[in-house]
Amino acid sequence: VGGASASEVTDLATTYDRTVKPLLTTYCGSCHDAAKNKGEVDFSRIRDGKQALAALPLWRSVAAQLTAKDMPPPEEKQPSADEVHAISAWIRSLRTLLP
Repeated sequence: VGGASASEVTDLATTYDRTVKPLLTTYCGSCHDAAKNKGEVDFSRIRDGKQALAALPLWRSVAAQLTAKDMPPPEEKQPSADEVHAISAWIRSLRTLLP
């Protein structure tokens, strides 16, 4: 995929499964699931790291929302700085998938 080796792709998928998905479930799942689908974003449809890697346009949007601190909205439970960093770092690492 793109410029990434098979090992890098596996690592990115594993990091999504172990780190990113649980954070998205905790902080985003109540609004961005199949039931509510706010902003037409449904993280529950991305069942594993392999599917996550196929959704590059979504992650650009997520990165923009996190950077602007638009999501999660202020009235919702907020991720720690370390948790935001973990998600953002994973999204930045997706650049290796681009051709």
